[in-house]
Amino acid sequence: MRCQRWHRVVAENSSAKKLWPLPAVAYGVVLVVVLFKYTDVSSVLARVGGHALHGMEPVPESQVVAAYIRSQSPVTARIAVLGSEPQIYFYSRRHSATGYIYIYGLMEPQPFALKMQHEMIAEIETNAPEFIVYSTIDSSWQRRPDSKPDIFNWWSAYQTNYDLAGLAEVVSLVETRYYWEEDAAHHGPLKGVGLEIYRRKNFQPVNIAPDKAR
Repeated sequence: MRCQRWHRVVAENSSAKKLWPLPAVAYGVVLVVVLFKYTDVSSVLARVGGHALHGMEPVPESQVVAAYIRSQSPVTARIAVLGSEPQIYFYSRRHSATGYIYIYGLMEPQPFALKMQHEMIAEIETNAPEFIVYSTIDSSWQRRPDSKPDIFNWWSAYQTNYDLAGLAEVVSLVETRYYWEEDAAHHGPLKGVGLEIYRRKNFQPVNIAPDKAR
């Protein structure tokens, strides 16, 4: 009914006819301001599109993190993702150090959860991946009050074998702050949402050019 009344007003009132495009114009102005604020327009559109579909999930960030790993390691390198972001394996083109590429089952109140945690831990320790990506996003873990904490306790101790090499801090749907190497070490682990990238202490990065990092 309200919509019909508005169309009737527009049809009967000449001044209203002149005003009806204003909402679209205002939206266009806002869009232009946002695009000019972020100089890399294509990346902004890609990131807004990714976060529009996945909320604060680190989908666009996964590509950046994977590109960094790809540029810092040979094709034979292995990585592990402590979280449920299997796309990082695909984007980085590096093999997983563990058969567990999703964490959900390890957090569920089921009889095999603890066994699965210990299997994942053992695989990571055996394969000693060059990089480990740790997700600080709750939905990536779906941790419950009754979830077994073993893998978290293990990681708190095991991460001393690694250096913090990068951070992807998801601040909002249109802003992510990246920290690499010394900046990441100075910043320290994230207190909010994002991805932490750890590099094994005895591993020397190879610094492969981006176009050759395959």
